[in-house]
Amino acid sequence: SFLADQSETFRKWFFGATGIVALIAMGIFIAISKWKNQKLTILTLACIMGGALGNMIDRFRMGYVIDFISWHVGEHYWPTFNIADVFVTGGIALLIIDLFVNHKEDDKQKVEKKDDAQVADAKSEEASDAQVASDESKTAADDNKTAADAKNEIEQSNNAAAVS
Repeated sequence: SFLADQSETFRKWFFGATGIVALIAMGIFIAISKWKNQKLTILTLACIMGGALGNMIDRFRMGYVIDFISWHVGEHYWPTFNIADVFVTGGIALLIIDLFVNHKEDDKQKVEKKDDAQVADAKSEEASDAQVASDESKTAADDNKTAADAKNEIEQSNNAAAVS
């Protein structure tokens, strides 16, 4: 087993400190996470934290973790484990499943947001095109008006010259 050749005191403090750091890190992650509304994700993290806490309590109290569940089929044995290990393993398995499911939902939401943004951009572009067309019509009308004004001025000056 991991660190089996180390002293019991070292293993007790090493695994205890590692457990405390992991629990604090997961607690901070949950507190600042955007997943606060995703109940399954929080439940899976709580299972992992609960199992880690259970093993950590055993480690500090007795210096080792008591594994008491032993499964076997014929001559084939699984490693012995305890309830805390079940929670850690089950929590990790559910977390992996949840991350795949939520990742797909996040992708769908991103696509929908992208589509909405594209529709908004298209509407904005149409409005901009309409404004440009309107401005061009005004400019053309102004040009026509200026030409008409110039023609009228020329006619007035011709009429004035003819009268004199």
